[in-house]
Amino acid sequence: MKKIILGMVLGFILGSTSLMLVAAGVITVKDNVFPIIMNGEKVKLAAKNLNGSTYLNLRDASALFNAEIKFENKTIYIESANTGGSLEEGGLRVYYINKTKYVLYSDIERHFAVAGINASVDEASGSVTLTKNGVNASTKYLAYLGKKYIPFDFYEKSIQPLLK
Repeated sequence: MKKIILGMVLGFILGSTSLMLVAAGVITVKDNVFPIIMNGEKVKLAAKNLNGSTYLNLRDASALFNAEIKFENKTIYIESANTGGSLEEGGLRVYYINKTKYVLYSDIERHFAVAGINASVDEASGSVTLTKNGVNASTKYLAYLGKKYIPFDFYEKSIQPLLK
């Protein structure tokens, strides 16, 4: 009889504790439906709405703010290129994505016509080919957050000489 009463008391305590935790912790998570605008441009960024607050993926947001994310020893490190959120090299904004330097294709393509460069983008292969005076330069681009990024070393070695 003592075992039955002890079992009932224990069951009541565990059951009521579980009910209190469930009632106190109602969490609502939804996909974000609000547009995200940065510097006047809509950006495609995965976000969640948690109990009325919008949360962004840290790696995706870091690319927008030109920061590098590291996770070491159970600590998240955020390293920004500078306090302004963008790094300028030779008047060009440079982005760090997965520890690699990139330039935004749309930032440089507007200079192509003036410099006499023909550019073609192959969406199927994810590549860009530039041609000037019979000289071709081609590279893969990174499609990230709805934009195309060109590796910075390709820009320095292949595009800058064509722009001159």
